[in-house]
Amino acid sequence: MKTIINVLIISQFILMNGCAKSDNSELVITGTWIEISEKSDTIDFTKFGSELALNLRRGLVLINDYWLPNYGSGFYAYELQESDSIALCYSLSSSCISGLPKSYSKYFFKLSNNNTFKITNFYNPDISPNTIFTFSRIE
Repeated sequence: MKTIINVLIISQFILMNGCAKSDNSELVITGTWIEISEKSDTIDFTKFGSELALNLRRGLVLINDYWLPNYGSGFYAYELQESDSIALCYSLSSSCISGLPKSYSKYFFKLSNNNTFKITNFYNPDISPNTIFTFSRIE
């Protein structure tokens, strides 16, 4: 009888710890956000398949007589990290392994309130990677 009780207690402990969610995974950001200084870049927080994702929309540029998405546009898998950071993985990158946030690149990210957040430059090669952008919710 003692053995059965011990097995049940250990099983319950394993199940409770194995299924626990971290505080970061429970925080999900939604909506459409616009960068406030230039007002040309928008981010939609959504899902890409089963993963949390953000869709960066930067408009179009004319290259060789073709209108193409601006550099950095597209889907990024993300995971909010501890201490004001976000881990991002560009959906078309071969260097990131989807679903393994340890292979993602980390950037400063701070949700100031329900209407604004700050994030370091992760997409614009024409500006310093230390530049901090502020985005405001529009939807």
